[in-house]
Amino acid sequence: MVTRTLQEELNEVLHAMQAHTNTLFETLSQNASVHRWRGTSKHDVNEILSSLSRLDASLQSTLANAAEHQANQAKIEPLVSQIQQRDTQQKNSIAQLAKMRSELQVLLRAADEQREELQRAEKDPLSAADVLAYAQRLARYTSAPPGYRLNPEPRKEDTEDAEIPYKLAPDYNPKATRAAGYYDPEMPSMPQEFPFPSDRLLRQGILYADAAGVVSQPEDSRETDTRQDADAELSQNTSATFAETNQPHHALESFAMDDEDAFDLDLNP
Repeated sequence: MVTRTLQEELNEVLHAMQAHTNTLFETLSQNASVHRWRGTSKHDVNEILSSLSRLDASLQSTLANAAEHQANQAKIEPLVSQIQQRDTQQKNSIAQLAKMRSELQVLLRAADEQREELQRAEKDPLSAADVLAYAQRLARYTSAPPGYRLNPEPRKEDTEDAEIPYKLAPDYNPKATRAAGYYDPEMPSMPQEFPFPSDRLLRQGILYADAAGVVSQPEDSRETDTRQDADAELSQNTSATFAETNQPHHALESFAMDDEDAFDLDLNP
């Protein structure tokens, strides 16, 4: 059974009332002409009026249902908007829950990794001797530089009339205004060790010897005659060799460094 809507029922009642009203007026018109021409009418006026009465009752019931329907629709509309808002809030809550779940998964993975690290550390602990050895190894290159400020610098007006309660270090340079802000006279200079060989070790290396032209030749004990001839030739050319050694060696000019530029590591020719 097909359920009709309220609008369809109302339209059906109105169309029926319109048809019966038209029939009533046609009948009244025919009756007037019958009395004039003494004829008979096809429709009964009383029957039409009773049909109109029934249609009017049906129309009143349909209108009452329509009023109730409108009242219910007025109640439904805010409920629909409220449902839409709740649906939007629910979607946002679901999105936040999904985000929180992903964050919790990341935390769980990190916790699992930390747990594995802790288990490995418990199985194979790091000894204090290794830590101290590593710290001592780093301390040679990570200590504070000489003259690092330990205390704040006293104000000028406080030091003009008062005597300095400490003795200045031997390497204190009063003209070094640029480094004065980082210098603490109470802290003496300390020897520094750099993570590269010193100038003395560099001069003792193979590269320096190759640049200087110092090449070692093996001796052959079986060639005694050749050795004697070489000694004789060396004794004859002593003066020439002495003069040659007194001349400056060009291969060593690029390696010659004074104490001031001992750490000038510019390798450009």
